[in-house]
Amino acid sequence: MQKNTLLKLMLASMLVFLSLLFSVGCFGVPGAPSDALSQDTPEPLLPTAPDIQKPEPEPEPEPKPETAPPEKSTPVPDNSIVSSNTAFEAYYELLSDAVKEHGFGRMEDNNGQGRQVKGVIYAELIDFDNDGVPELLFIYGLPGPYTANCVIYTYSENSAELLGSYSLYLNHAWISIISNDNGISFLSHSLDELDLFYTLANGQWAEVLNREFYEDYEDDEYEWFVNGNRADEQEYEDSLIKYLGSNIFRPISIFDEDYHTVNDLLIFLNE
Repeated sequence: MQKNTLLKLMLASMLVFLSLLFSVGCFGVPGAPSDALSQDTPEPLLPTAPDIQKPEPEPEPEPKPETAPPEKSTPVPDNSIVSSNTAFEAYYELLSDAVKEHGFGRMEDNNGQGRQVKGVIYAELIDFDNDGVPELLFIYGLPGPYTANCVIYTYSENSAELLGSYSLYLNHAWISIISNDNGISFLSHSLDELDLFYTLANGQWAEVLNREFYEDYEDDEYEWFVNGNRADEQEYEDSLIKYLGSNIFRPISIFDEDYHTVNDLLIFLNE
């Protein structure tokens, strides 16, 4: 009986010992790391934050300078056109009144003493100072053979203003126009050996040159004067270029019976 009990105890001890030995060989000592596991199984990698470079902040845009809102553009009136239109109205009234008073131009016999100029025989617009507003020149007959009068008007202060009046007589008194490359025009009033030149400058009608010559028929000699001063012939001839910038004359004849200019100008002014 005691032997059996002892034998059972010994058998139980062996089983416990074998079970411990089996557990150590397979699983290792509890609580201690296993060499096999440390060699065969890689250690888990802890997640790390990716190497991300932060972008450099963009520079702030420079503030734009404050600008005032654009001003509304207003159309600028063309004063030359406005003045021309109003000037034409005044010139039309003036020329119409002259035609009513004197009639249209014509040439008539003067009781066997030549021909007489009657009526408004010539009319023209000339921009003497090249300011965009022309002046009005017209010629009408006077009593007597081949006699007429030339008048020139400008437009100033809302009305037509008389600049000058010049008598004309066949072969003794006549007018011409001289224009230079700058667009300036001059009126030449010739009286036998005396030439007077006028133009409009700074709103004033003024004489800009006078020249004359005298011929001594007995001694066949000449004397020349420019603006009242004695000059030689070359200085006399060069005075036109020097003072006017041109020496080309455009004569205005009142004896060619070319009278359509007055009616044509009236039509133009009334358009």
